[in-house]
Amino acid sequence: MLRSLALALALVLAFAAPARADEVTISAQGFHDYLAATGHWVTDVPGVGEAWHPNPFIVGNDFRPYATRGHWEWTEAGWSFESDFAWGWATFHYGQWTFDEAFGWVWVPGTTWAPAWVEWRVGGEVVGWAPRRPEALEDVPLAEGAWTFVATADFLRRDAPERALPSTHIAELLSRTESLRAGPSADVVGAATGSALEPRPVAPIAQAQVNPASRPKPSDRDPIVARAESKPVKTPPAPPRAPEKKPSRTPRKPTGITRSVGPIVIPASAPPPARQPSATVRTPERRGQR
Repeated sequence: MLRSLALALALVLAFAAPARADEVTISAQGFHDYLAATGHWVTDVPGVGEAWHPNPFIVGNDFRPYATRGHWEWTEAGWSFESDFAWGWATFHYGQWTFDEAFGWVWVPGTTWAPAWVEWRVGGEVVGWAPRRPEALEDVPLAEGAWTFVATADFLRRDAPERALPSTHIAELLSRTESLRAGPSADVVGAATGSALEPRPVAPIAQAQVNPASRPKPSDRDPIVARAESKPVKTPPAPPRAPEKKPSRTPRKPTGITRSVGPIVIPASAPPPARQPSATVRTPERRGQR
């Protein structure tokens, strides 16, 4: 009895304990079928080999990882990027992103979970972040265009990436901020946003939850893409319409309006020509004749 209770308590504690980045792992093979519906896999990305490229019709041509359609939340594991995409739990918490000249932003699969795989820059009332490069490309410097900077007061807003500071100021912002591996302090962000931050528990997706049956369906995609990729729906023919009853028309009396026929204008109701009085012809009388 005691042994059973101890085992049950151990299971409860195991599931209740917050997950850490070094505790939750997943098989890279599980991502292939899951992500096939929303992008395509390429095998010739320099330095990394195979990578996944999201469908630009879904993410947009201006897509940037950790900056398009998502926001930041404070968790027990640190700052976590919560994506609006159905597949965001995979591509923003496992693996890393890199920019390829041929394809744009591509995701390299990884097997270790983290709240976000990004580089941080903090200081001067601003917060900046950029996707962390894959291990094979760590020596390649990050381009300025990979960075997103926002005012610390806007960092927790759901539209924070849309409030990014102008890209023309990134070089200056990089020079007056410092690199912090864990990102900005929760106390600093709380003071700037006027909110008391309580870390929420994190629940990484487990290996058992990744299978082809759970991959995103068209309904999980952007509505315009779902409509474009779905088969046309045949609508039943409209029921026959009842013949319209034409209103009775009262004959109109002729008017003096003229109608044009070629260059000649003829009155619509020309009066008949006036009859000329007939002339009386008198013949002269002959003399002597009565």
